[in-house]
Amino acid sequence: MTWSTIYASSHFDLPLASAIVWGTSIGLLAFVVLTFGRMHRRFKLAAKAAAMLSPSHALRAGGLREGEILLSGVVAHADDHDVAVLINVLQEGTEHESSGSYSYRWTEYQREVIVRPFYLELDDGVLVRVLAPSNVEVADALDQKVLLSDTKRKLSAELIPGETLHAQGWLERGALLKPGGETGYRDAEYEWQLVPNRGRMLLSSEPLGAGMAKRARFHRFYGVMALCMLAICHLMFLGYTSRLFASNERATIVHKETIEGRDDDGDPVYSDIVSVQTATLRFDREVSSGDYALVHVGDGIVVRRGVFGLDIGGGGSLHIALGLISIALASFVPILYLIRRRGTRPWFRRQVIHTGPGQLPGK
Repeated sequence: MTWSTIYASSHFDLPLASAIVWGTSIGLLAFVVLTFGRMHRRFKLAAKAAAMLSPSHALRAGGLREGEILLSGVVAHADDHDVAVLINVLQEGTEHESSGSYSYRWTEYQREVIVRPFYLELDDGVLVRVLAPSNVEVADALDQKVLLSDTKRKLSAELIPGETLHAQGWLERGALLKPGGETGYRDAEYEWQLVPNRGRMLLSSEPLGAGMAKRARFHRFYGVMALCMLAICHLMFLGYTSRLFASNERATIVHKETIEGRDDDGDPVYSDIVSVQTATLRFDREVSSGDYALVHVGDGIVVRRGVFGLDIGGGGSLHIALGLISIALASFVPILYLIRRRGTRPWFRRQVIHTGPGQLPGK
């Protein structure tokens, strides 16, 4: 006797079910590795930043040295400038009305960056001249707001004298302040300068480690969420998994019929039903029209016994609804992560947009 392999209606067969199960599992695991890797890197950078700012680190390092560095001190204007760093974010406002309810949106359309040389006074009184580039990143609050018109406004962040600042860049010797004596250049005094490191410089009014640790927790949250989604998916895959590792059993088609019914609109619908007899059990299953035409009364088919009972089909099959739900769950976390990752970046690394309920001021 030839033993046929047919599957219950609304079920993916073994190849497609396996592709969904392993595809969602591998995809979620890869996402977990990615987010946890980013989390680890940022926690490591946060710890490094905290260590570089500690007094014991400066003591061990023997003072300032040329190279990549993170400095902490107080802002002081240079003699010939009354600005250190000033960033103006220009926004345009729009309104939206729906059923009498208003909402507004302020969207950045231009950014002005004004940078001048300034000094960072360290705890030991040493002055470091900071030469910030035009693309400097300033982690400071946009706490100055000026309404230019009904639909335009300006937000500003400015480093002011006396403000505590953490600066990351490249430290090098600048102008010679005092020539060396008889012992040579080692007795000479130079002005220390902080310049961009590989074209970049970050100035922050809060410890850099705090921002990095916050970002690390963001990545950890979505990694844990992906693990939870993976666990939920595998709970839905239990029927597939249990039948996949079960042994084939033989059964016989003892009856088959097509049942006519009506849908909600009164139109006829047809269900192809086969009755299956095993050594100890008889049960009915609806199958697809293709599988229905494949078998006849008296034919042998393959069944498998899983933790949720016996079902037709060789290997693991998966209900279409469970497969589609698992794909949706596996896609939800990475998509939300990509959206939130961009939207939760610091303002100086993205377009500044503010939204809220109500009308624009002055309307």
